[in-house]
Amino acid sequence: VKVTAGAHCNDLRETKTAVDLVPGVARGAAKRKLRMNEPLIGLNASKYCAEALESSWLGVEGPFIKKFERKLAQICGLGNCVAVHSGTAALYGAVKALGVSAKEHRVLCPSFTCAACADAVVHAGGTPVIVDCELDSFGVSAEALQHALETISGLVGVVIAPCYGVPLRDYHKIKALCDKHKVWLCEDNCESYGASMSKSENSAELVPLGSLADIAVVSVRSEKMIGVGEGGAILSNDADLVHLRSLNLEK
Repeated sequence: VKVTAGAHCNDLRETKTAVDLVPGVARGAAKRKLRMNEPLIGLNASKYCAEALESSWLGVEGPFIKKFERKLAQICGLGNCVAVHSGTAALYGAVKALGVSAKEHRVLCPSFTCAACADAVVHAGGTPVIVDCELDSFGVSAEALQHALETISGLVGVVIAPCYGVPLRDYHKIKALCDKHKVWLCEDNCESYGASMSKSENSAELVPLGSLADIAVVSVRSEKMIGVGEGGAILSNDADLVHLRSLNLEK
């Protein structure tokens, strides 16, 4: 495409050629860049989009969303799933469903994770309390968690966040501590769903990460294990915790 150069050029008759470039593509001797968060658009994408439009269902109750929720629940080993618009929204909905609504409600959050864990607690009305992680799996440390549970008043729950598909080293100890102190356990599984872990401390049986927590959340943003652009989900074996009316998002 020929375009005439502006008046700042020495020769007003000079022309330049506009070149279509794909963002992220290296030019000349420049180092090639890694293009992140790029979704893979499959061959059936147009077909599915057309079917969704023809169905007249564009919201959360549409047939594709329901199918998506069922598949996510199957992958995560949990009985109920509700899709939301992001992993951050899923975290907020999860802690809201678990009853966090006042500053007196303190929730332990890992020191090594996305800020959305603590942000969700704040937006729900509670107070996040940061707890240390161990260096083997970068998950919450059972020792640090036990100290916090025994010394901090007003704790109502714990958020954990397994990293990069690696189960928490101390998961079963943490679950036992939560049960002992009668606090809920929420698993931020945005970076790890689809991975497996032992069902109990001395068991060879494997279960999906997140399936043993009271509630779990996942993200389907472009760079996640299942990337569709944007989106997230709340999952639990407790149907009341993932039912839209139980989230009280209007309050």
